[in-house]
Amino acid sequence: MSAIRFRKIGGIVKASDGTYCVGPLPGIGGPFDSAAQFFEAWADHLKFPYSEETVRERTPPHLVDDVLESIRTFPSRIKEFANQYNFRTGPFPLFHTDLYRSNVLLATRCYVIDWEDAQVLPWEMVEFAKDLCIVPPALDGPVYQEDNMDRKWWAERENYIKLVREAETSRGLDNHLSITLGNSAVQHLAHAIWLYQIDGRIGFYNNVFNSVLDQDTVNRS
Repeated sequence: MSAIRFRKIGGIVKASDGTYCVGPLPGIGGPFDSAAQFFEAWADHLKFPYSEETVRERTPPHLVDDVLESIRTFPSRIKEFANQYNFRTGPFPLFHTDLYRSNVLLATRCYVIDWEDAQVLPWEMVEFAKDLCIVPPALDGPVYQEDNMDRKWWAERENYIKLVREAETSRGLDNHLSITLGNSAVQHLAHAIWLYQIDGRIGFYNNVFNSVLDQDTVNRS
C-alpha cells in the first residue's frame, strides 16, 4: 500500500469520472502540501475523549497531576513538533488506518478490505498493522514493566521489518516503508497520537516526544 503515493496529504475522494484524488480529511481539513501543515491542523482538532474526573479516577494519585498536564499540553507539543522536526518529504503514502489481520483475506491473491477510512498521510504517521502495534513504554512512564508479551511483540516487529525489506528489494521498490517501521521513536509517536484521539489511553504523552526530538537532533548534527 505504501507504494501508492500522492503529492498531497488528505482523504481519498472519488471524482465524477471514477478516478481518485486527495481531498480534505473529515474534521481536519486539507489537503496539505507538507507533513508540518498536516500536524499543525491535526493538533488544532485533537480532543482527548475522557474528562479530568475520569482520568483522576483511573490514575494513581501520585501520578495524576503529571498525567493530566501531559494530556492537556499534548496538542500544543504536536504544534511545536510540526515546527521543529525534520520531516520526510512527499510523495506521501496511502495508509489503511484500520489494518488488522481480520482485514486481510488470503486466497489465490492477497486482498485487503475495509478501506473506508484510508488516508494519505505523512510518513511519520505510518505504523505497523494494528496487531503489531505496541503502547510506547514512555507513555506508561514509571509504571511500565516489560513482560514476555512485550518481548514477543518486539521480536515479531523485527521479523516483520525484515520481511518488508525483502519484499521491497524483490519488487524493486525503495526502502521508505522499512525505514519508517524501523524508526522506533517515530513509531512510538505515531501510535501515541492514534491512542490519544481514538482510544483515550491515559498516560505520559509528552514523554514520547523526547526520544523523537533527540533522534532528530542527532540526525541533523
